[in-house]
Amino acid sequence: MGMNDQCPATIVASQHRLAAAATSRSRRRCKKKARAKEGVENDREKEKKHTYTVTHVFEG
Repeated sequence: MGMNDQCPATIVASQHRLAAAATSRSRRRCKKKARAKEGVENDREKEKKHTYTVTHVFEG
């Protein structure tokens, strides 16, 4: 009984499942990276706004 004794359809189905799992993993990873990058860009925008927006100048 070797590993290739399985029905070819079963082998193909398991390969499809493995491929689908890998695809969803990489998609999740990509989305996570995109969200992180977006968060960094949002933080930079906030910093710019805070840096250049001076509403009150206190003189002592």
